Amino acid sequence: MGDSMKTELVSAIYLQEVELQDRAADAPQDAKNNNNDETFTVEEAVETIGFGRFHILLFVIMGSANIVEAMEIMLLAVVSPEIRCEWRLEDWQVALVSM
Repeated sequence: MGDSMKTELVSAIYLQEVELQDRAADAPQDAKNNNNDETFTVEEAVETIGFGRFHILLFVIMGSANIVEAMEIMLLAVVSPEIRCEWRLEDWQVALVSM
């Protein structure tokens, strides 16, 4: 590798801006005027943005949080009657414990 090739960290947003600038430079002048009316569907927007490591990590973290929350609710449903008998609690006190 020579001096002409530099390595730098860039974000996906910066790369997308560069890509959009390149597309705008390649487009004819008439098409530039009509770009304001262009709309995207959700599927097209997702395809344009892409799916990367961030999205996979977000999916894993949010999925794990959802699983943990569901397990907590199930455990409280099982443990609440035992806590009520062991600690001799009333209904409203059991409700406070399970909040």
